[in-house]
Amino acid sequence: RFDFYDDYISQLNDLGVNVILVLNQETYWGDGNNNWNSGFFSSYAVDFAVQAGEIADHYQGKVQAYEIWNEPDAGGDQAAPLGPGELNTLVEYANQTISEVDSAATIIAGGFLGDAPQIVQFMNGMSSGLDANGGVISSHPYTKGPDQLTPYLDTLLSSGASQVWLTEISSVATSYLSAPDDPEGAAEYVKDVYELLENYGSQVPAAVWFAWSDTQQDTSMGYFGLHDAAGARKEPLFTTFYQYACRAKVPDEDSAAKADQNKPPLFILPRTEDLT
Repeated sequence: RFDFYDDYISQLNDLGVNVILVLNQETYWGDGNNNWNSGFFSSYAVDFAVQAGEIADHYQGKVQAYEIWNEPDAGGDQAAPLGPGELNTLVEYANQTISEVDSAATIIAGGFLGDAPQIVQFMNGMSSGLDANGGVISSHPYTKGPDQLTPYLDTLLSSGASQVWLTEISSVATSYLSAPDDPEGAAEYVKDVYELLENYGSQVPAAVWFAWSDTQQDTSMGYFGLHDAAGARKEPLFTTFYQYACRAKVPDEDSAAKADQNKPPLFILPRTEDLT
């Protein structure tokens, strides 16, 4: 079951890329009786944590962080919503099994989609889980420009979060864009947002651009990939991303870092390390 990811993660490691793995209902659906959305959730959480520990054991030293669930506060047909108590249980249990085999890995709660007050309300129902993982959460602050990001992050960091990992971010629905596919406007957004995030240092240790390619997203709201559907770099967005988000040399066109249309967007690029 690891075959699909092994070579990919090894290639990313060789490039100096830090890897986040998202563990959610697709990691473990359930046993048919106790599933993520039906049955006895505590039993599901135990089995989910066992799976998480096996994954962490397999990728020890190769994966820097594990995000537990994705957008638990979202609605809609494609969502996998959880209540605060349910996510709290998952984070608490998974933190134990992952830490037992890879104490260096960071365990992140959430991938929250809502605004700051809603996230804080969710966090208030997760005391034991956030105690276990040191208060590390993640969120997806779509639609927010720099002016909105500052109070958003300040609220989360003053309300119990020790770190906020932005595990999805893009220029969607911001004033920077003049068209659904606007690499110039998106590049300005990247410059302004990543310069702002430098002010937060280790409190916001990662900000993952979504997406690497236009093929990896729902294009109904626009096109925000660093590459188009054919795999070509979208300039000036691509170069600006490497300059401001990665603080790194732009890779050659033939580099292994080029877009792979058949792989999921698993990775982040370090903001302070030189990938030359």
